Amino acid sequence: MPVSAQIHPCRHWCEFAAAFVLLVCLFSQSVVAAADAVVGPGEDVQVSSVPKPAEPVPMLDQAGTTVTVRRQLLEQLGRDRQDLEIDALLRFYRRHNPEALAEFEEKCATDRAAAAQHATWLATRFQELEALRLSRPDEFKRCVALEQLESACRRLARRVRYLERALAAGEGNRGAQEAALKAAREDLRDALQRHFVGAQQNQLVELNRLEAEVRELRRMVEERQASKDAILERYYLQLTGATEYVGSH
Repeated sequence: MPVSAQIHPCRHWCEFAAAFVLLVCLFSQSVVAAADAVVGPGEDVQVSSVPKPAEPVPMLDQAGTTVTVRRQLLEQLGRDRQDLEIDALLRFYRRHNPEALAEFEEKCATDRAAAAQHATWLATRFQELEALRLSRPDEFKRCVALEQLESACRRLARRVRYLERALAAGEGNRGAQEAALKAAREDLRDALQRHFVGAQQNQLVELNRLEAEVRELRRMVEERQASKDAILERYYLQLTGATEYVGSH
């Protein structure tokens, strides 16, 4: 092989190596210039001075926030009312008035103060019903039936509001939406009517019970008045230990 043929490839490799060294030098100069712009010429770059990327702050989503508020309010309710069983309260409303419980959940997501007031109302109502269950079971059953009717009214009112918003948005079949809204309003009026009748009947039953108690109390007062002398004699003998009652002349 001629010598010129052997020298030609070597010359290309030398040119490539020289270009590579030049690029490395230029890159090094740009890095030093950038470092001088940040920390000042001649200063040492400390690793600790390089800011670390900020760690993401853990955030609760809307569902998580609602669950947290709900838990906190129920825990506070349990602390404020030592005789209240939170689990029993939740079981009662899930069974007899789930819409009242759903309204509490909604307020936990939008208004903590309103949710706290609603939780207090739920607890007060539940404790009143528990007292009725133990003392007057018949009235308790009537009140539970009213709770179920109230839940139905709340559910239908929710549907009316939903259909009104859908109709106002102008989406879908307007004729079908108007018919559905009309039917929902009629169902709500019917449920409200039944709730009113039930509440009136319950109040009349309670009124009759109170009137019977008043009549019995009046009878006892009249009997006591008729037995005045005998009552006074008995008390006199008990207080004095005497064997004979000396009345006024």
